[in-house]
Amino acid sequence: MENCQIFIDAEYLLQSLKWLCGKSKEKIVKKEDFKWQNFVSHILNGRKSEKLFYYTARLDEKENKATFDMQTKFLKNIETQLSAYNIKMRLGHMIKIKIKTQKTWREQREKRDFTPSYTWGQKGIDTKIILDMAKAAFENEGNLSVILVSGDEDFSDVLKLLKEKGVRTQLITFSRNDSKLSNILKNTVDECKEFDYQDCLKNNFL
Repeated sequence: MENCQIFIDAEYLLQSLKWLCGKSKEKIVKKEDFKWQNFVSHILNGRKSEKLFYYTARLDEKENKATFDMQTKFLKNIETQLSAYNIKMRLGHMIKIKIKTQKTWREQREKRDFTPSYTWGQKGIDTKIILDMAKAAFENEGNLSVILVSGDEDFSDVLKLLKEKGVRTQLITFSRNDSKLSNILKNTVDECKEFDYQDCLKNNFL
């Protein structure tokens, strides 16, 4: 039986739930609605999970204790749900990023308020994903497949490396209203599956 390593870009997946394409959308999809066990079982499709890597960034507890505690509870719940799949949590951290869009500048100019606007962004996640995938490529002794759950074109090169090393590659993405899957990323892998809202309902992910 083919062994499989799964790499989940959590920010991509959770953001996708907010923007899922699909007609007759019944409700706003929250991250708590997502059934992780059903999702992982479906994408494995009978294969054995050698390792499952879950990548996310943590907010510093000192920044917001309530949010930190909520995230801790959410991550522990995922670990419990996916314990049978040999889950490995890979944690980055959150950083403040100055917003520099044209819209922001226009609003500041109109209000004569040039106080910097900030949002939160992840730091260190893509590097961790690429390193772990590269490690899988060089440790591969045959009969291994890799599943990447992401829509980030930056992973194209490491996916090519995996294929060169004889690893079968599969990409899992979601059909989103706010963005379109890169053809460069899609054409890099052996197989690509894209789920929309109706697919998620049909496969009991929601």
